[in-house]
Amino acid sequence: MSPNGEGIAKIKGFPVFIGNAKLNTHVKVKITKIISGCADAEIIPQ
Repeated sequence: MSPNGEGIAKIKGFPVFIGNAKLNTHVKVKITKIISGCADAEIIPQ
């Protein structure tokens, strides 16, 4: 978890910040924004 309460995943070492993710859960995400050195994503409802 980030200090802002976002979940953090790493894809091949690349950090992806996921809003509303909970600790120790598996979710499908959609990358919404790529920034230099990291990305933002949102959860895809199933």
